[in-house]
Amino acid sequence: MKLRTIVFKVRNLETAQQFWQQFLNQTPRVVVNGEWSEFRLGDARLGLMLVDEKDSFVGSNCTPVFEYTDMEIHYYIDKAKSLGAEVVYEGLSDPKVKGVILRDPVGNEFELSRLHA
Repeated sequence: MKLRTIVFKVRNLETAQQFWQQFLNQTPRVVVNGEWSEFRLGDARLGLMLVDEKDSFVGSNCTPVFEYTDMEIHYYIDKAKSLGAEVVYEGLSDPKVKGVILRDPVGNEFELSRLHA
């Protein structure tokens, strides 16, 4: 088994796409009719799917974890915050988490974590 795609449901595709494009430092590989954007992360894909206002969901229904070395992690935490992400939980010193949980500008949570050896 392998992870193929992580999908965020978003109400504002343009804002979500701009955040993730700048954070990942890449343009989407696939864009479909202003309803879907897709980025490549190694063998996995990060998809942004525009949802109708009638679609009921609250907050984040998915939390992808991005793993970094100790030398990289502070750069990416600062980068995410400078792009408008807010810290939900600061757990870098928590041995169970070893990371920081953030929320992007459209409400999706994601984690930036130290390598778990």
